[in-house]
Amino acid sequence: MTVHLLFAAVTVHIPLGQIMDHYAGAADYSAQQVAIRALTMGCVALMIWAIGTHFFCVMGLVGGTCNNAMIFIFPPWFYLKLMPPAERTPAAIARMVVIMAMGTAGMASALIGAFDSCRTA
Repeated sequence: MTVHLLFAAVTVHIPLGQIMDHYAGAADYSAQQVAIRALTMGCVALMIWAIGTHFFCVMGLVGGTCNNAMIFIFPPWFYLKLMPPAERTPAAIARMVVIMAMGTAGMASALIGAFDSCRTA
């Protein structure tokens, strides 16, 4: 779990630090950028500490929504958007809608499971 948290913290910290750098107008490798990155990493570490023993609840909620969306909902949706209009047959649209519906059902069941497990914890 600790190794997972270390990699998850870095994954969250990188885009958070970049967007904060952008809005603050910090130059690359400046003292301002170092301070912003230290502050954002501190915020991420504080959030992980605050979650504490309920980390599995957060992972269930995030995994239940993000994974299902990235695997079952977004790819067919984007595929339909990128497909030329002439190739968008009713059968192709129906297949993509069925895949997205399965992903939505999976997301709903994962969220219900995560809420139930967090409530009893």
